Amino acid sequence: MIYHGVEVFTGRRSRRKILVDGRATMLRLLADFRPHMVVMEKILFANNQRTAILTVCGNGHANKSEVARSVVAHFPELAAYLRQDRKWKDRFQANRFGAVAVGLSAYGARCRKS
Repeated sequence: MIYHGVEVFTGRRSRRKILVDGRATMLRLLADFRPHMVVMEKILFANNQRTAILTVCGNGHANKSEVARSVVAHFPELAAYLRQDRKWKDRFQANRFGAVAVGLSAYGARCRKS
């Protein structure tokens, strides 16, 4: 893994502004890293997340803590994000682990096709 993160767009913004900012962020990341694969999570549908969780944890109903531990088993360098000093920070970092889980799921699916 070369990069991981959660992009936060703060403040009250129009949908259009969020899309413009999101596009600019994606273009910057694509230019910086030139990835072979980009995976984006569609957060409105829980089924996508369950597929990733099932792939990474072996359990489609794993909780956020189990997902985080499974991701850290693949990428020990992410262990620093496991325990935070505030609950809101734990929730925020759960987004990071969820995103990495989606990436692992997509990568695993790609490898199985090859």
